[in-house]
Amino acid sequence: METAIAKILWARSEQLGFRYTTVLSDGDSKTIDALNELSPYGETTPIIKEECINHVSKRMYKGLKLISRNAMAAARAEGKTRNPVSGQGKMTKARMKSWSSYYRKAIIENSESVDDMKSAIWAIFFHSMSDSNNPHHDRCSVAWCFFKQATEQGIDPEEFRARKKHDTPLSKEVAYYFIDLFKHLTNEELLKRCQKKTNTKR
Repeated sequence: METAIAKILWARSEQLGFRYTTVLSDGDSKTIDALNELSPYGETTPIIKEECINHVSKRMYKGLKLISRNAMAAARAEGKTRNPVSGQGKMTKARMKSWSSYYRKAIIENSESVDDMKSAIWAIFFHSMSDSNNPHHDRCSVAWCFFKQATEQGIDPEEFRARKKHDTPLSKEVAYYFIDLFKHLTNEELLKRCQKKTNTKR
């Protein structure tokens, strides 16, 4: 229905003196594909897809849940009862929400540069698997990174982490379950479509 209505609107737009050259997407590509196939303004004026920031940020949370669910299913198939990626000191619901929030924040605060967006998003991953013996905070912002905050104040980072009740670091074995998700969510074409920071709820 949505695609059919869009095709009608675009097909008659020039008759009304308009050209709709951008579509704000909620993740479904059917409409944009149909419009570009229709090509209402000719091949030289394609319809451009932009992403809804709210929908994109939810992909982080949904992706983390799916990875956790699949890891548990694989463990059960091997006769195991514990989820290898979820639980205390691993991926928790609170951490999923936190990563999703920081992912959205990384896009919004660095929207002028795709490279800066990518760096800020990967900071989430590397920060979460860092400890004082193996720190990876080069990409982190002092606004939220306990390690950089502690360093500025001359405090032992692990003491500062405990005092501020920051999450315990993920092991490399657990963190690596999520690498492919981060690669997907830092795709340059995806991030380019997020640069205007638009959303479908105004």
